[in-house]
Amino acid sequence: TQLGQLDQMSSDLFISSNSLSQDLPTELGRLEKMTANMWFSRNQLSSTLPTEVGKLQKINSMLVGWYNVMEGPLPTQMGRLTNLRELWYGNNAFSSSIPTELGALTMTTENFQLDNNALTSAIPTELGKLRIESGASGATSFYLYSNKLCDELPSELAVTAQSFHESIFEGNSIGTLCDSELSDDGAAYNDDGGPLEVPMSMQTILVSIVVTALV
Repeated sequence: TQLGQLDQMSSDLFISSNSLSQDLPTELGRLEKMTANMWFSRNQLSSTLPTEVGKLQKINSMLVGWYNVMEGPLPTQMGRLTNLRELWYGNNAFSSSIPTELGALTMTTENFQLDNNALTSAIPTELGKLRIESGASGATSFYLYSNKLCDELPSELAVTAQSFHESIFEGNSIGTLCDSELSDDGAAYNDDGGPLEVPMSMQTILVSIVVTALV
C-alpha cells in the first residue's frame, strides 16, 4: 500500500482520529528509518498487528496504536524494539498471552500500556526487567488492567506493583489460577471443585502493597 512509500520518513508519523477501518498493512515494516513517534491511535484498525512491526527497531520514542479494534496475538517481534521508550497499545482486542519477548524492552521507561484488551494467562516474569517507576509528576504508566490475566504475580514485579497496583490488578484475576472457576459466592475453585488458596508468595506481595499504602 501507499504506507510503504514513506520508507524515507524518519520521524513523526501521525495517522490518528481518522476512522480508518482497514487492516494495518504489512508494508509498515518498510519504514525502518523511523526513529521517533509513530501514531495509529483512535481509528478502527482491525485484524492483527503485523509481525513486520518488529522491523521498526530504530524508533526510540513512542509507538502508539491505542483505541482501535486490533485483535489476535501481540507479535513476539515487538520484543525487537529495544530502543522504544513508550508503548501504547491499550484499548484494542488483543487476546493472546503477553509475549515474554517484551521483557527485552528495557528502554521502555515511561509508558507501557496494554490495558483494556483480552490478554490471557499469567504475566510473564520477564516484564520485571522493565524499569518504569511512578514519578512525582505522574507522567509514567504501567497499564495491564481490564484484561483476563491470572495466576500469581511474579515476584520480579513486586516493586512495580507497589507503584502501579490498581493499573495491574483491576479487572484481572491476579492471584487466581488460570484454570480455576469463580463460583457465584466469589470464591475460587480448582477444576476438581476444591477451594483455591492464594499462593503464600502472592499473599506476601499483597500484604507488602497494603502496608506500603498505609504508611
